[in-house]
Amino acid sequence: LHFPKSMRWGNGDLRFVRPIQWITAIYNNSVIPFDINGIKSGNMTRGHRFLSPGAFKIRDTTTYLHVLSNNSVIADPEKRKEIILDGIRKIDSDLNCKVHEDKELLDTVTYLIEFPTVVLGGFDAGYLALPKELLITCMKVHQKYFSVEDSDENLMPYFVLVSNTLKDNNETVQKGAERVLRARLEDAKFYFNDDQKKPLREYAEKLKEVTFQEKLGSVYEKTDRIASVCSFLAEALGMSDKETTSRAVRLCKADLVTGIVREFPELQGYIGMIYARRSGESDEISTAIYEHYMPRFSGDTLPSNDLGTLISLSDKIDNIASLFAVGLIPTGSEDPFALRRQAIGIINILRSKDYDLSLDSLIDKALEVVRQKVPVQEDLNIEILKFFNQRLEGMFLAEGFSYDLIDAVLSIQERTGTGARYNLSDIKNRLETLSLMRKEPGFPDLVTAAKRVCNILRGAPSAGGTIEDALHEHAEKELFRAAKKAGDKLTKTGYRSLLELTKPVNTFFDSVLVMDKDPDVKRNRLSLLADVKALFDSLGDFSKIVD
Repeated sequence: LHFPKSMRWGNGDLRFVRPIQWITAIYNNSVIPFDINGIKSGNMTRGHRFLSPGAFKIRDTTTYLHVLSNNSVIADPEKRKEIILDGIRKIDSDLNCKVHEDKELLDTVTYLIEFPTVVLGGFDAGYLALPKELLITCMKVHQKYFSVEDSDENLMPYFVLVSNTLKDNNETVQKGAERVLRARLEDAKFYFNDDQKKPLREYAEKLKEVTFQEKLGSVYEKTDRIASVCSFLAEALGMSDKETTSRAVRLCKADLVTGIVREFPELQGYIGMIYARRSGESDEISTAIYEHYMPRFSGDTLPSNDLGTLISLSDKIDNIASLFAVGLIPTGSEDPFALRRQAIGIINILRSKDYDLSLDSLIDKALEVVRQKVPVQEDLNIEILKFFNQRLEGMFLAEGFSYDLIDAVLSIQERTGTGARYNLSDIKNRLETLSLMRKEPGFPDLVTAAKRVCNILRGAPSAGGTIEDALHEHAEKELFRAAKKAGDKLTKTGYRSLLELTKPVNTFFDSVLVMDKDPDVKRNRLSLLADVKALFDSLGDFSKIVD
């Protein structure tokens, strides 16, 4: 078993999520004898710590769940979850409201509680003047309470908690929960009001005192890098005026030094949006401050406006480029800066927006900016491209594309890293084209022919351009004409012209000696084959295709 955090106890070396108190191990109603860290297995177990103290014996494994239930432990997590949901639905009906069924919170309380009882509590309606997400975060993150909304999705002055005790104790539990939440809401109210004694722009200067990463400087310096990449993107895509972009970038991280975000880091971006609006910033800038963190997780919403999109892309690519530059590259299961998630976020944004933008040009710009702060190793852009390709591979596999076609297309990107070709829409189109070609009866023969071309060029020196007038053999002239025709027609709907290369390629190899004694003839024929290979490479590396 793997746990994000574990502990040791006593004199032993064993690490586990919590100290082991006893071990129940039974098979065919007999104890399986062993010990862990000095604790012997047996047929004894315990129920709820307070509602059913004391140990008892498990005599029959078929009655295990029933015996635990009689001792106030619902061992089946799905049953616990259903009890919680039943309680929530009853409150929905009784109050004519909607308890927010947060899946993450539901899973959390399901595994925190052994004997769930759903309790309704309330708080002073005056706190509803605070921002909705602030209230929800106070309830969810610190207290593990569910928020309650009306039919218009407005918060109501109620909350729902799941206690680990009998219904007889509901009143005591309710009063205690209300008292604790009141203190939390008072703290939130204080921070919220105190923060607004000055406009958001004044907080931006304090970012100079916040370290982003030891070698990469402060968060303020990071916003400078974001601004540079944003300027590049805005010009490349013809978006947003420079003044608005510059102001939004300068403010996008300012809420990190506010009292509220220091207390509730989950609200970064959201609080920035609220404070920006209250400071008189435009809706475009305010929304961009909030949305530049999107997408924050798989399936999350993407930025809705162009400004938020530019900052989101710039922020994420700076994180990846700068942290790669200082050697903080994800390995195995370790990804402390969530760079994989941010790479997927960039991919999802670029694919959804269908921007005419090459990914490697974005990477190159980010590295150019980072280079002003720290040294950047040679070919780091290719390493980052490979990192993106790993994310793309998983996404395309999930979409149903064949692994070898994905490898064929993406390996070209790793090898060349050419900006003209690393357009995500173009990559998807090439995958679709190859998938269509594979259905053609002549595709296996084309793959074989393409591999013949790849093999003879492997290790061959660069031959320069093909000189048409120096082609004398009929077969090489035919191949030259076929290649030119294929190049003119090679589109998603015109791939059959590429299929027509099979015969002239095979005829060429059967009729022409490529490695001619005359160096000029040899060079020209290698050049011709390089031109043919370039046509294949425009779709992918055919040597990767399994025929």
